[in-house]
Amino acid sequence: MPHILTALGSLFYMDAGSGPGMVFIGGLSATSTAWQSLQRRFSSSCRVICFDNPGVGKSEQPTRPYTLEQVADAFAEALAALDARDLYVVGHSMGGCIAMTLAAQHPRMVKQLVLANTLAQPRELRENHFEQLRSARLTLSAEEWLTRFYQKMILPTRFANKSYRNALVSFALQNPQSDVSFFAQMDALLAFDGTAYLQAVASQNIPVLLLSSQQDILIPPQRTFALKHVNPSWQTTLIPDAAHASYIENYRGFCNALETFGEIQ
Repeated sequence: MPHILTALGSLFYMDAGSGPGMVFIGGLSATSTAWQSLQRRFSSSCRVICFDNPGVGKSEQPTRPYTLEQVADAFAEALAALDARDLYVVGHSMGGCIAMTLAAQHPRMVKQLVLANTLAQPRELRENHFEQLRSARLTLSAEEWLTRFYQKMILPTRFANKSYRNALVSFALQNPQSDVSFFAQMDALLAFDGTAYLQAVASQNIPVLLLSSQQDILIPPQRTFALKHVNPSWQTTLIPDAAHASYIENYRGFCNALETFGEIQ
């Protein structure tokens, strides 16, 4: 299993294909395996790299509290070791926070940036969503908690489909996340403020696509698209028939948006 040692510990990664570089960065509790379909799709023409976030999946749990800025630096360290440059970076949800930080702090690494279903100040979601998930984590079984988690992530019609819902939960249980890791991730996320990083991205003239989905109740489209005030030239795309887990629920629409925006095939 490929790992790279960074300042935040050993990071697991998947690296497939050749050509222009793409990096996919996942959100809260997500592992690199969540990107496998997109990695297969784009690795026919691109070099596609996906990481397990620190403390998630096969990546090492940091020994101390950390920030999303430190995660972005760890990814930059790993990407430099992999000789990956001029990258098309895609970040979803919390991964969008990490991606905007990576682009701001390491602009020479990032050629284009996609911020999907994300926002600059996650603490806005503390009361409505994150505190509920935090409390549930302490009282529910892993299966019950994941069911509650996906209720916020996918369309109600899909959530009502028991087979679909159980498949998502079973997939997540293959790479269980410890409570220590989850709370460390959530603390880092709630402490994050990306306002200055977005300004830095704009000043570097990095092309940006703001991507959202029509029925996202966790981070509604207006919150993601509000980031366009930083630079009115940034593009926006709204994906239909999907909630927060846009790249899972409408894989074809997500791929089409990336292809239309980026210099990829």
